[in-house]
Amino acid sequence: MKNFHNICLFLACLLMGGGELLAQKSCGTRLDSATYAVMRQEVLDMMKNKRLFSDCEDPYYDCPDDDYLIPVVFHVVQDQSDAFNFPISDAMLEMLIVDLNRIFAGTHPKQTSLDPDFAPLFAGNTGIRFVKAAVDPDGNPHSGIERRATDKAGFRNDHYGPLSPPDVALSPVNSELIIKYEANGGLDAWPRKEFFNIWIGDIYDHESGGGLPASSYATFPQWDLIRPQLSGIVLNMRDFSYPTHLVSMMAAHETGHWLGLIHTFWQNCVTGCAYTSGDLCEDTPTDESGHWTCSSSYCGHKNMNENIMDYSDCRKMFTLEQLKRMKCQMSSYRSTFVLGRSCVGIISSVKFTPEVSTVPVCFGESRSLAVAAHAGYSYEWDVSPAVAVFTVSSPIGNSITLTNISPTYKGEVTVRVRMGLLNPIGTIAPCGTGGWFEHKLWFGGVTNNPVISSMAISTIPNRWSICPTEQSTIFSAAVPGYPTALLPSLTYTWTVTGGGTIHSGAGTDEIVVVWPAPTYTIGTWGTVKVEINNECGGIKSDTDLWARMSCEGPGSGGRMASLSPNPASGQVVVSLKDEIVISPNGLQITVRNSEGAVKLSQISSARQTTLDLSSLQHGFYVVTIQNGEESEDLRLVVE
Repeated sequence: MKNFHNICLFLACLLMGGGELLAQKSCGTRLDSATYAVMRQEVLDMMKNKRLFSDCEDPYYDCPDDDYLIPVVFHVVQDQSDAFNFPISDAMLEMLIVDLNRIFAGTHPKQTSLDPDFAPLFAGNTGIRFVKAAVDPDGNPHSGIERRATDKAGFRNDHYGPLSPPDVALSPVNSELIIKYEANGGLDAWPRKEFFNIWIGDIYDHESGGGLPASSYATFPQWDLIRPQLSGIVLNMRDFSYPTHLVSMMAAHETGHWLGLIHTFWQNCVTGCAYTSGDLCEDTPTDESGHWTCSSSYCGHKNMNENIMDYSDCRKMFTLEQLKRMKCQMSSYRSTFVLGRSCVGIISSVKFTPEVSTVPVCFGESRSLAVAAHAGYSYEWDVSPAVAVFTVSSPIGNSITLTNISPTYKGEVTVRVRMGLLNPIGTIAPCGTGGWFEHKLWFGGVTNNPVISSMAISTIPNRWSICPTEQSTIFSAAVPGYPTALLPSLTYTWTVTGGGTIHSGAGTDEIVVVWPAPTYTIGTWGTVKVEINNECGGIKSDTDLWARMSCEGPGSGGRMASLSPNPASGQVVVSLKDEIVISPNGLQITVRNSEGAVKLSQISSARQTTLDLSSLQHGFYVVTIQNGEESEDLRLVVE
């Protein structure tokens, strides 16, 4: 009966010129006996583990009820010389994603009217969501659609003939005709644990002589373990010439297979426990075969022709038990797509515009930040502390504008964003654990007390004094915790008292102060202080750096020798005093930095020795002159 029924339908379609329509309505997914045995054993094992030995009870009742977010990549392969080269536009694929989401959310317009006998079994919102991939397997931005113009005049269904997954190896002959290999003129799959591969191309039934287009087809989850490079579904591009809702339901049918569902008419009018026979779902009535009509009764009861896993024009629903089975199969084979667990294939990083904030946000001012926009994504923002009000752009919210509303706050403001999708019930589905990406802004004027240090003085332990014979000292200022990116926006105002003058560096974070010795008396004091501002305001140092005039430690001129010029740039001359007699072994001249590391070393027998300073960085150094058993340390500032 089954074979006669199918042959009649096939011939009728041909007589009406409907061979291609038959291909669209039917399905090329071939469930082999070995795979079905694995599926059935999985159910039996669940029953055993739950101690369901005697009754045919629901084995799916405690599978994780997770939601899933599945990145989709379309592999579109078209032969430009093919007589049938139906154009597949980006807009068509965008619409297919929209329709798949509506079908799996139970909100497709076709689902508003269901057969009243089966409406109570309607699964409605499955919690399974699809989105075009936004990055490729290497994490680079991608449209989620890759295309190839091929010289192959069509491909074959890789489930025909000797190819019987998963227990028969893929033969070289068959593999040469499969759309899933770039080497064969097609396109390779992206990693199955990160992406849902959908190929679109001209598919032929080569075993029938190549004359008829073949049906779309899918792989089952169990096959991923055998041949992961084939994972996904294949849609015949010819089917896209039919009404959009038929194309969408066909794609949902093949996706149902990819999620682990079987045709509702599998094993025909089989009797026994519905969980271990037929399509392994209790609430889908048995059927003799797939139907193209919307009303039929076989196996002694009314058929569920509206089930998506049938063939009819009116297919539009999954049942509650089919939903449970899909969730169980996903949990076992595709848990990487659990909503919120991972963003692999969706978003792996965020680039803010601007990447670095180099100007503070003053009271009353506003600042905007943005991240890359990806169609179909939602953006959730968080700002702390609450010293700013912010608005988020519409419609997808990939940019934010903040306004400083605090006249007194001076410090960092952390702006965070995370991305995801609106799940079917309207709340954001974040990527990853936490999934936040941060950007720092500075609100208001400079905060914290600036620290002033004297590079020259601080190198000598317990000595905060300056000898009257010294010519200069280096002072530096810093604001603890102030962002490095904002340092160029700071201005520095230095004040020096006690007779010292700023030799260089005025307005910067480091100055050289000249102390003209004749104006000083031993024991007098001078001060150095600084005021630091950004464009929003600033602070002064609470404490000044005091410098007392004395003659402790090295200066730029001593009893043996002197340095000139000092500060120096490029070179400095070491001059011995007239009364100094040079040792037979000559003078050992050594230059050390503030950490005591030797930077220059030279032996000289001259009364004046020129040292090349071109290799030295700006800063303070100690020049040691060793003359026999006598030595002297002189301070040198290199500009």
